[in-house]
Amino acid sequence: MKQGKKVLVSPTVSLPFVLLDPATIPPNKYQYASTTQGAAVLGNQINLRQNNNNNFYYNNSNNNEEIVDLVVLSSVCAARNGARCGKGDGYAEIEYTVLKMMKLVNVNTSVVTTVHDVQLVEPFIIESHDLPVDYIITPTKTIVCEESFPKPEKIMWQKLSMTQIKSFPILMDLWDEST
Repeated sequence: MKQGKKVLVSPTVSLPFVLLDPATIPPNKYQYASTTQGAAVLGNQINLRQNNNNNFYYNNSNNNEEIVDLVVLSSVCAARNGARCGKGDGYAEIEYTVLKMMKLVNVNTSVVTTVHDVQLVEPFIIESHDLPVDYIITPTKTIVCEESFPKPEKIMWQKLSMTQIKSFPILMDLWDEST
């Protein structure tokens, strides 16, 4: 935000996606805006809408085409081939897929994870619903991943529990639309 960049904050159990726009947040509030409570107070909620063709889009009151340049994920471990392991709940994949449905990410959006050097593991195979990374950042190196696995295209409802669906306000909206 100090560089004038907008920050899209992923949802928590009770919040939808929130956009932190440095043009609308005073610089002395940036640190507060980076907290869950501050993002809820100072950020703008990103709303998902569906048009008549059943396509989802980001309801942007400015009508600007906005694309997220970089998605940063947390990981338990990552491999040079782009495979990553999260906590196993699938939220990174869900968030990415929702952003894709909202047309906020596309094939040019880089996906990055940060791990410690000891969290680098031997390459492994990922499933079609897993979100691979393009870059791995460690304290000592930046790794450009060797392979290009496809990124998830749609939400795999059959792999989600109702608890997971209910924990995401945006997923609840999509679930309502899909049933």
